[in-house]
Amino acid sequence: MPGLSEDVHIIPLGHEVDRALVPFDRQKPACAYLLTLLETDRYDPALHAKQRIYTERVASELGALGVQVVPVQTDLFDLFDVITVTAGLIVAEQAQGNRVSVNMSAAGRLTSVGATLAGMAHGAQVYYVEADRYAETDEERLAHGLSVCAGPRIAPVPNFQFSLPDASSIALLVDLCRHPGGRDTRQLRQVLRERGAPGFAIDPDALPRGGPRGSRRPEETRQLMKLEKRYMARLVADGYVEREREGRRNRYTVTESGRYTAAVSGLLWDGARAAQFRTP
Repeated sequence: MPGLSEDVHIIPLGHEVDRALVPFDRQKPACAYLLTLLETDRYDPALHAKQRIYTERVASELGALGVQVVPVQTDLFDLFDVITVTAGLIVAEQAQGNRVSVNMSAAGRLTSVGATLAGMAHGAQVYYVEADRYAETDEERLAHGLSVCAGPRIAPVPNFQFSLPDASSIALLVDLCRHPGGRDTRQLRQVLRERGAPGFAIDPDALPRGGPRGSRRPEETRQLMKLEKRYMARLVADGYVEREREGRRNRYTVTESGRYTAAVSGLLWDGARAAQFRTP
């Protein structure tokens, strides 16, 4: 059962210090997630070494303030990954009744876009930290990051309303993202049955073939019609999935638009994975 609400900040972090720290001159959150560059051989080792300098500096300063610091490796150069991780953290924290704020100014432009979209989709407070000037020397860049902030000038970003598909449709998109080769109607009906969607409680395969009304074929036909008309036809029309005929069944694959919609839902990133980072 969730306890008292806490303030939680999500900070995608590039080569910045001031822009990550000055929001806490006046108010300290319980926890700050630092989204740091994923350690991978896709990127220059020198880039990782430089990033670690800023990550360690910001983490140390926040720790000294008594803020719980949670580093989460994220591919900050991949919009899809940024949205997936940021939205996943927001959903996990909001499920605990916590207030979430997202700093969209402490990393690069692409990362900023992804963090902002994820924050707005879930009603988190997105904010921008204004800089006074850019650092001019190596010493300044080490002390302040790329931007020098003389004081906490923080601009809240107004949220736009996002119209996402309903919860069951999101569950279908998430499943399709996890199976990029596509899913047939039997598999998609199973997804709806597992999440308790109305009208899918019965497994037609568990019913006898033929016989009285309520046997396998009528129940399967009823569920197929509801799947197609209530869910898949709308997802196809909105451009989130594509349909193709495979034998006697339709087969569906997720589109790029559908992938990003699933990502911003926060459900592609395992909530259990988010919870393991946080200590009570």
